[in-house]
Amino acid sequence: MLRSPVGIQVGNISLTSGDILHTLEHLMDSDSAASLLNPADKQNVPKAINLIQSLHEISSKTLHDIIPSILGRMKGAAFIANVLSYFLFPFIDVQMTLLEQLSSLSTYSHLITALYRMHRLGFLTSALLADSQAIVKSIIFNIVQLQLIDPDINYYILFEGTDRLENVFSHARTQDHARNFDILQLAQKLSISAEIDAIFQRYPDLDRGHIHRNLVNARGVDHINPKSWLGNVHVRNVNIQQEYLTGVEKANQLMIKQFGHALGYTNFDALFSDPEMDHLHPGGTYVGFKSSEEDEEDEDEEDEGACTGNLLQISAGDNEFEDARDVIDIDADAINTDAEDLNPSIQKEQLHYLTVNGHNFYLPTLVKEFLSADKERCQLSTVRGLRACGVKIAQSLRGTMDGINSSGDDQSSEGHIKAGDLGAVLVHVDHGICMAVIEVLNFRQGSSKINLSSVDIDDLDESGSKAVSLAIQFLEILPQNETGNETKLDIEWWWSKKYVQIQDSKDKTFQMRKFALWIPGIIFHLLAPNVCYDGDDNAEDGDENAPTPTWSLQTSELRETFNCAWNEMDPDSENIVENIKSLPEIPITSQLNGLPYKLYDSTPQFYLAKDDLPVLLKLTKISSTTKVDCCLCKKTLPLQNMRNHVRIHLLKAWYNIVEKGVDKVENNACGWCRLQSTGCETHISMSSSKITTMSNCKYHYKEMKYSKAAEYSDRSPCTNVPIHCALCPIDSNGAMMMIWKYNLKYHLDTTHIPDTGERPTLPLELIVTSHITREEELKMGIEPKETDYYRASEGIPNSDDIEEMVRDDREGRKRGVSDVSVSTTYSESHQPSPSKTMHRYPEA
Repeated sequence: MLRSPVGIQVGNISLTSGDILHTLEHLMDSDSAASLLNPADKQNVPKAINLIQSLHEISSKTLHDIIPSILGRMKGAAFIANVLSYFLFPFIDVQMTLLEQLSSLSTYSHLITALYRMHRLGFLTSALLADSQAIVKSIIFNIVQLQLIDPDINYYILFEGTDRLENVFSHARTQDHARNFDILQLAQKLSISAEIDAIFQRYPDLDRGHIHRNLVNARGVDHINPKSWLGNVHVRNVNIQQEYLTGVEKANQLMIKQFGHALGYTNFDALFSDPEMDHLHPGGTYVGFKSSEEDEEDEDEEDEGACTGNLLQISAGDNEFEDARDVIDIDADAINTDAEDLNPSIQKEQLHYLTVNGHNFYLPTLVKEFLSADKERCQLSTVRGLRACGVKIAQSLRGTMDGINSSGDDQSSEGHIKAGDLGAVLVHVDHGICMAVIEVLNFRQGSSKINLSSVDIDDLDESGSKAVSLAIQFLEILPQNETGNETKLDIEWWWSKKYVQIQDSKDKTFQMRKFALWIPGIIFHLLAPNVCYDGDDNAEDGDENAPTPTWSLQTSELRETFNCAWNEMDPDSENIVENIKSLPEIPITSQLNGLPYKLYDSTPQFYLAKDDLPVLLKLTKISSTTKVDCCLCKKTLPLQNMRNHVRIHLLKAWYNIVEKGVDKVENNACGWCRLQSTGCETHISMSSSKITTMSNCKYHYKEMKYSKAAEYSDRSPCTNVPIHCALCPIDSNGAMMMIWKYNLKYHLDTTHIPDTGERPTLPLELIVTSHITREEELKMGIEPKETDYYRASEGIPNSDDIEEMVRDDREGRKRGVSDVSVSTTYSESHQPSPSKTMHRYPEA
C-alpha cells in the first residue's frame, strides 16, 4: 500500500510513494530508503515490517530545515505509520502484555473505522480493512471464550496468523524440486506433510522452531515462537470492556491531534447505536461489497477530476514501468507458421547459423550465451511486470532501484520544476476568473502514464505529444498583518497548511479526487515563496504551539503573476474565447469557498468578476430550444431555427425584394441576429476533428454543427456560415479575417476594391465555399430568373463553371502547375475539399 502509485489520502493531503521515500530519507541514506520501497518483492514480509517500524520513528524525531509542504506530508506519513503500528506491534513486540495488545488492537480498529468514514477507501483498501478488522474481532472473541474455558491459559495472538500454515506449506513445497504438480501429487505431498508435522509434534526436539536470542526491539521479524514472548498473556488478567474503551479514547486522541477536534472526533457510542453499524460495517454494509455504490466509486479506479479528466495516479517517486499487459505487444505474424515451415520439403538455406572452423553455431544460442556471461547480473527478474520491462534480478534485489522507485529525472540544477514547488494558475470561479496558488504533486508528458518528479521549465511550453501536464493541489492562503495602515500591496499571505477542496462532497468525506486534478503545463506560472514560522517562539520543540514552517507570499508578487497570467490569455483579441477553455473550473458552494482569496473584509483578491471580463466571455448562452424573437420581423422561433430564418431576409434584401413588416437589413449584418449595430463578433475555432463557432451575439447557437450547417439540405437549406477570407492578411496572433458567407460581396466591395475599381481574383476555395446554389435560393423564395440576372451582373460563376475550375485545378496539380488562382494562406485541412464541396452544388 505504501509502495502503491495510487497513493493514500490523509485529510486533504494525497500521500504517494514519493512522499514516503522523502520521509525515509530523513531517517537513513537514500539507498536504504529506496530498498525498503523496492516493489520487486511484494511478498517480502520482513521488509514490509521494517518499513512500518522505520516510518514510526519519524513521529519522535524533531524535524528542522524542511520546506512547509514536505513537512506536512512527512507528518501524514508518520500518522499512517502510527495507525498501522497499532495493529503490527501486538504481533512483534515480545514485551507487550495481553492487556496492551488488546488495547492496541482496539485503538487500531477504531482508527480505521473513523478513517473509513472520513476517506472511504482512500486510506485503506477494502481487502486490508476487512481482513484486519476480522482478525481483531477473532482475537477478542477467542479471549472471551478462553476466559470461560480456562482463565489461567496463556493466549498468544501470533497463532492467529499464518505462521503454522506456512510451515505446512514449506513441508509440502520442499519435498522435491518440481515447479508444479497435479492433483494426485498434491494429495501425496499433503499426506507426507501431515506425517512430518505429526513427527515434529511427537518429538519437539527435532524442530525447535525459529531461534533468536533476543527479540526486544528487533527489526523486520515476522516469525516468533511463543517461547520468545516475554509479556504476560494470561487471559484471566484481561478486562475486555475496559481495554476496548481505552482504544476508543486513544483513537480519538490521535485523530484530534492529526485533524483537529471538528474533523477528528468520532462519537462511537452514537455511531454504534445504529444496529447496522459496526467495525465490519462502518458504512452500514460490508466494506468492498459490490452492492455498495460508495465502495464501487471509491475502489482503486481512475476517478474523474473536477474539470480536466482523469484523476489521479499521483506519485513523485513511483516506479516508471507500466503493467506488462501494456508493454508486451504480440506479433500475430510470429505465431502464424506456414505449412511448409512445419513440413519442409527441401533443405532451407542455413540463414540462422554461424559457421566457425567448419562448425555451425545456432545464432540465438550464441546471443543468449553472450548476454548471459554474467548470469547473476543479466538474468531478468522473476516478477512478471518487472521482467517485461527488462529489469534484472541483480537490479531488483541489490537496492540499485534508481530506475524503479523514481523516474530517473531527479534534478537538482536550476531550470527544473520539481514536485513540491509552488506556482499559480488561473481558474474559473463563480462566473469570474481568479488566480489560485498551487502545489505541484508530479508531472506527466504527452499521453504517458508515467509520473515524473521533475521537468525542465522549458518543457511547459511544449505542445502535442510532448505537452506536459501537472498534478496539483490548491493551497489555502490567508492575509497576515492586516492592520489597516498598510497598502494592499504590503500584505503578506501565509499558507494555512490546508488545501482547498475542489469537488463537492455530499457525504463530507476526504478523497483524492476532491482535492487534486491535472492541468496543462502551459497555464502554470512558477512562484518564489519565502519560508516563515508561525506559533509561539518561546515554545519548545515538540510543544503543540511550537513554531512550524509555512509558505509566505507577497501581494505584489501575486498581483504581478496574476497580471502576467491574464495577459497570456490574450484578453484583447478573439483568442481569449479559445484560450480560456484550458483553465480548470472550481464550483462555489457552502463547502467550496476557498476561492477566490479574500481579505478580512471579504474583498476578493486576484479576481476578475463577470462584469470585468471581455465581452466575448460575459454572455450567458441561450439554450437551443428557447424561443426568441426575430430582430427584423419579430416572429418567434426556437433559437436553433433562427439562422435559417434570418437568411431569407438577407437574400431578399440582396435582390431588392421588399418584405412587409420587416425592418431594413443592415450591411455586414450578423448571421445570428441580422443586425450590424449591436457589434456582434463571431469567430471559428478549428481542430483536426471539428470546427466550432464562438460569438458574443445573444442569438449565438453554440450547438450548431459547422460541417452540416455548411451543407445544403431540404431540412436546413441555409449555408450561411462564418468563413475565412483568404485575401485578408493574417494578424499578429496568426488568425485570419472571418466573414459571414452571405456578406462576402459587401466585404469585397469595402475591403478589397483597389483604385482601379475592379475586384481581385478570388482563390478557388473561396469561390467554392462562398457559392450559393440555385436550389438554395429557390428554397428561400428567389426566382431562377432573379438568380441568373444577379450572377450575370456580379460576375458570379454557375455551378457548372465552378465544377470545371475544380477539375482543371486537379489536373493542374497532377502536372505540377495550375491555371486557377488558389490561396496558399489557408489550410485545406480545415476547409471541405473541392471534390467534396461539389456534391452540394447541383447542375445549374
